[in-house]
Amino acid sequence: METGLHNVCKACSKSYSESVGSRWEIVSPDGHQVIFITPKSKCKICGSRKNLHKDHIFPLAKGGTDNKENIQILCRKHNLRKSASIISPMIKSVKDIKPKMICERYQNIFKTAKKEKWSLKKFELEITKAVREFISWKKSLSDEQLKEFFVSEKVRNNRKHSTEHAIKKFRQYCGTAILEVNKYISENNKNLAS
Repeated sequence: METGLHNVCKACSKSYSESVGSRWEIVSPDGHQVIFITPKSKCKICGSRKNLHKDHIFPLAKGGTDNKENIQILCRKHNLRKSASIISPMIKSVKDIKPKMICERYQNIFKTAKKEKWSLKKFELEITKAVREFISWKKSLSDEQLKEFFVSEKVRNNRKHSTEHAIKKFRQYCGTAILEVNKYISENNKNLAS
């Protein structure tokens, strides 16, 4: 039942792949680190050798990179528990974050956070806002402009993704997830005003 590459059953492997598969198209992280889980690999937190996943210490959804400095091996339990949180045993404050863990496009926020000694929570809020603004900027591009963007990202990060597929997946994401987020924000703002 093990698939070998990630040491999980086929059903878990499929659901995990579906949940993380479009992140390159959506958040366009810097880097492209291929990590293989070997029989010697173990969870960074508990030491388990079962159901291991490649985890981004600083989440891609929060401006993290796919560089080796930002990758760790976690068991399924700890990876799912961590989710997209930046608070982990590895990161307790902004000073614990290495520059190579954050995408180049967000380095100005990172430098300001370190200089002004922001709390981790404030940094997380600011970088999350910047990632949302970046996604909105990409959404505003025409398909031709988006194709040019993805082509340059493929070259810069040594990716092999199909640009046509990337455009399709990104537009699908924009058609559902962004609308859901905007609806959620709108409803919560109304609740705050009441």
